[in-house]
Amino acid sequence: MADSIPTTPDGVHEVPHSHTPVSHAFRGLLRAAHHAVTSENDLELAGGARFDPALALFQSEADEAWSALDAALETVLNTPNRRAADHALKQIAQVYQLCLSLTDYGDMLALYERYIRHSGLFRVRGATASDLAVNALIDEADTLLNALFALERFGAVAYHRDDDPDPTPSEALTALAA
Repeated sequence: MADSIPTTPDGVHEVPHSHTPVSHAFRGLLRAAHHAVTSENDLELAGGARFDPALALFQSEADEAWSALDAALETVLNTPNRRAADHALKQIAQVYQLCLSLTDYGDMLALYERYIRHSGLFRVRGATASDLAVNALIDEADTLLNALFALERFGAVAYHRDDDPDPTPSEALTALAA
């Protein structure tokens, strides 16, 4: 009998778009973040009617959504890596965790600006189907992270970035006079 030595490189027979435990948990994190954003938006819309009986329901739903998001974050961060791309997903989960832990508006604004400036560092550099799938998950996470930053709960950081600030009262009067 002849000895055979496989010459196929590792990873070639990997099933495209196969999910690791981390990527599966990260999908749960995205669902939880989406639910937290929607329930918080519902609460903000109902917030004007203090005597509305539905307000208590919206509040409890929002509280449950934030608890589910915290649990989903812990699941992602505690799940062992199986691929190098899992590390990128865990980094995004750490950004989410930091976002939820901050209470100072200045810190939130600094985190938002730093994340936006360096968001390319969180991408997977490979070109395999799994790497592209992970980058798609990260794109979805970016969208949800922007939605989190836009909530009143966090000072609506995403909306406070104004590239064209409103004129001061004296500038407005000068413009009217001209």
